[in-house]
Amino acid sequence: MGPLSSSTSDDKLTLKDAGGNSAQGSRPSQQDQYTILLPAQIPFKTEKTLLFLGVYDGHVTSDVSLHAKQHLHRLILESPDIQTGNYENALEDAVQKEDQLLLDQFKAGNEVFGKSGSTFSLCLVDLTDGVLIVGNLGDSHVLLAEHYPTGWEVKRITKAHKPGSDAEKERIKEAGGVVNRELGSPRIGALNMSRALGDLQYKAPLINADEPFSLEQEIAGFNPDKEQGDLLSNRPAISRIELKEDRKYIVILTTDGVTDEMDDRRILDRVVAHWNYGTQAEGVAGKITTEATGGPVSDNATCKTAQNHKMPSIPDLIPESDLNDPKIQTTAPNCPVTSERPPATSTATSIPNPAVARANAAISADKPNGDADHIAKYGDYTPLQQHVLFWDRDHDGQIYPLDTYNGFRELGFNILFSILAVLIINVNFSYPTRLAHSIIPDLWFRVYVDSIYKAKHGSDSGTYDPEGRFIPQHFEDMFAKYDGDQDGALTLGELFEMMHGNRCAADPFGWGAAFFEWGTTWLLIQRDGRVYKEDLRGVYDGSIFWKIREERKKGGWKQGYGVGGDGFVGAVKMY
Repeated sequence: MGPLSSSTSDDKLTLKDAGGNSAQGSRPSQQDQYTILLPAQIPFKTEKTLLFLGVYDGHVTSDVSLHAKQHLHRLILESPDIQTGNYENALEDAVQKEDQLLLDQFKAGNEVFGKSGSTFSLCLVDLTDGVLIVGNLGDSHVLLAEHYPTGWEVKRITKAHKPGSDAEKERIKEAGGVVNRELGSPRIGALNMSRALGDLQYKAPLINADEPFSLEQEIAGFNPDKEQGDLLSNRPAISRIELKEDRKYIVILTTDGVTDEMDDRRILDRVVAHWNYGTQAEGVAGKITTEATGGPVSDNATCKTAQNHKMPSIPDLIPESDLNDPKIQTTAPNCPVTSERPPATSTATSIPNPAVARANAAISADKPNGDADHIAKYGDYTPLQQHVLFWDRDHDGQIYPLDTYNGFRELGFNILFSILAVLIINVNFSYPTRLAHSIIPDLWFRVYVDSIYKAKHGSDSGTYDPEGRFIPQHFEDMFAKYDGDQDGALTLGELFEMMHGNRCAADPFGWGAAFFEWGTTWLLIQRDGRVYKEDLRGVYDGSIFWKIREERKKGGWKQGYGVGGDGFVGAVKMY
């Protein structure tokens, strides 16, 4: 498409990529059109660095949409208002001039412009000052996505102009028209929209002719006995948005062939996923239109995308030493959840071979060597065994129900919660761990430390492998995927989101076990409503349990009812 930008160092925003695509769908002809003018392609000299984007959705024929594609951008950009920054006025005047050109063509004998029309959505981006001007007629739309610490958020800037809305219905009535429902939905004549280019039969002067131009015009309220206004308006809705220099944005323009099939969030998720996959803007737009027209009955569909930043590519995220295979990808375009929950891709900078399970230590990017003192004491055990050793009160390798009860009491939980823990842990985990010794159930409901790996359940994070080793990559993935503001802590809501994301189908036992474990963890170690990364690492190797017990012995805090509150252990900062 030519050079992306002629930006200078004075520009607030820099265009990184822009492209568009149209798909015909199941319609017999293609009536959608689009225009992209990159900064270097703007035909008029301006002091500002400008980008122009437009989509046009024709109806009846493609004559009006094609005419708008050829002329509307020129009418906007040649306006003196462009030089003064009055972009809204330039856009509105250009639309009126475009309709006048269509009327001139009609008077010259090209009657197709009487019945043919087009919706549009336009964007004029002033990259120098960071200004986005959006205009639309009809049901073509503009979406603006902005990146926040919690992820991408998308907002539809435009509103559909439909005869059924109260404001449009009143305007049509005042102009002397009638909104009919003969075809089901509210319409002006045969049109299910109330604003568009062309369709001159519904506008002055044709609406005030001595004889009706068509049956559709008569249905719309043609009345030769009175002066009528424009039943179909050509006044665009226009918005000005100030863009911030330090923010990332994506602008998406679509015709209704896309937005009728995909909601705004889905469109954004697909765009981000395809970009993350390395697809250029034109290809991204093509993926969107292909999906929108995938059904047996589909409309013409057009999509254009533009962004002011470089999407993170795989070489940006994965250390160079891990890039021997250039095909490494972390997102799949047809599975948006892979983009919503990105894996941790920078762990190798601090953890050698992060995907290799550690047999005796729970480590993290912040603590790549784990807890040295803890490892010195319990390094002969796997991290999963270390996790439960706190409850092996007499170090005999067996955790009796009373051991479980006493351990929870020492951590500050009340009597009822500690009894509940016994019922859940010993009743459910005794027999699986017993199987390493005998197929006969244990009458004492003991849990065996040496075979605790047999009690590993599904619907979890996978941080413990099936043998009870610790996988650093999976631990880091929890925070990469679910720590929305990337502050190294998970809120209760993010924990629930993670549990939901880890659920396996038809695994109610795993769901219940995960709920109990994460609920207990949050009650035990939350600080200010958050579970911090290092505290959670200490849960995985059990080291934090010993520290909490020692702090309680010192009288550092008093336990309330074991279900939260100012006196609960989780409210005390330990580090």
